[in-house]
Amino acid sequence: DVIVGNRIYTKSLKVVNKIDMVDKKKLKELEKKIGPFIGISAQEGINIELLKEKMYDKLDLIRVYTKTRFGETDDEPLVIKNGSTIRQVCMGIHRDMVRDFKFALVNGPSAKWENQRVGLGHRVKDGDLVQIFTR
Repeated sequence: DVIVGNRIYTKSLKVVNKIDMVDKKKLKELEKKIGPFIGISAQEGINIELLKEKMYDKLDLIRVYTKTRFGETDDEPLVIKNGSTIRQVCMGIHRDMVRDFKFALVNGPSAKWENQRVGLGHRVKDGDLVQIFTR
């Protein structure tokens, strides 16, 4: 694989469902066989939140919240790849937004101060609150 260089390995996560139906001894044996995994029970709701967190970590995603022009924060975040810029945030909302972009105000981990005015090249971080202004 190293010599040819034509293989791409994707990140993976082992998940075992229905752990509520198996005793702990069997789960230990399974872990020895297949390696570490996340045991969940969809019916009982066991470890579902842990699975969501691990998926975000493995996929290297971040959540960016947007603010409307009326100053209201959207309840649902925009989920984008880690390392994305304001340009990708605009593209995630609407493709014409980049063309009409004026500036953005950012609050959160990537901002140096409150309501920092930034351009398209600004890198956002998980938990940022972004308000985009267009022409």
